[in-house]
Amino acid sequence: MFDESMNKTTKNKQMDLHLRFWTTDETGTHHVISRYYGSEVMGHSRAEDMLGHFSEGTKELNLNNMLSLLMDGPSVNWRFVELLQEERREQCGGAQLQIIGSCGLHTMHNSFKNGFTVWQVEKVLKALHYLFQDGRAHH
Repeated sequence: MFDESMNKTTKNKQMDLHLRFWTTDETGTHHVISRYYGSEVMGHSRAEDMLGHFSEGTKELNLNNMLSLLMDGPSVNWRFVELLQEERREQCGGAQLQIIGSCGLHTMHNSFKNGFTVWQVEKVLKALHYLFQDGRAHH
């Protein structure tokens, strides 16, 4: 996962890199782990510049094991994805990343926002509040 945004302290754009991976603990239990990996200070960047910063920030990783790329949605990011896919095609014998959209957080937020209205969650929560507030166990 990556997110490029303005760092207010340095007044430069910054690419934050996060990893999500499968692992097995000592008991044999499988887990998905998400970790902050690092940041690349970019300044003002085009997609080509972002690819260079991404390559620099991930140079110690085996990107042949990378399955997917998650990001927020600015247009320059989509061009970056195209460039990364081209590079991957050349280096990995045509293998491509799974791109599942521009921002899962926005998708979830909008789904919940629409569901909140349709499912009338506010009424349910208020009813639960009054049920427990006026119940015998409360007094």
